[in-house]
Amino acid sequence: MARRRPTLINFSSGGEQQAVDSKDATTITTPLATPVNTTVTAASLLQHGWKAFDKSIYASFGKCWNNCVMFEANGTTLYNPSAVHSTRLTALVKDLDDRDQLIQNGMMVDGSHFHIHQCHPPLWWGRVVAKEKDSTPKEGPQTGIALTRVSLDNVEILDLYVLILFTLPTTSAFAVNRLQAFKKMMESSVDRS
Repeated sequence: MARRRPTLINFSSGGEQQAVDSKDATTITTPLATPVNTTVTAASLLQHGWKAFDKSIYASFGKCWNNCVMFEANGTTLYNPSAVHSTRLTALVKDLDDRDQLIQNGMMVDGSHFHIHQCHPPLWWGRVVAKEKDSTPKEGPQTGIALTRVSLDNVEILDLYVLILFTLPTTSAFAVNRLQAFKKMMESSVDRS
């Protein structure tokens, strides 16, 4: 069986690492702003998709990571501080549910090949193992990757994907925990009444 090449995404800029300060499931506080109410109605979500949420919600979470891209299943980007093309985003998430292929091929992001060693849909994460020509590890911080799919039951809306890149001292456990909290906040922020 021929080995497929991983999907390639290039980022052109990075963000600074900051702590996310979340007060409850429907309010997020940014470091330089007042709390933002994240609640939207199901009707607004049907009409505008994930763009119904205030952009500052995406930006406040995205700035906490070295790189972060938030996009819908069709490739429409909601937060993207870099120049990632939508066709690359859709190709990246196309085979997420095929665990064997994902572990075998990994993901190519920011010029690095990431080994995805944890597949627990709707969460996936791993780390890059940077090697030099003589197969010795490079010095410096290793980069981790985490990806989640935000879905809403009983609402006809495309899934939202959140991809983050992080370096040590941030651990996968912390990054995945924050990503999962963001996912739960987004899913619980829809007023279905």
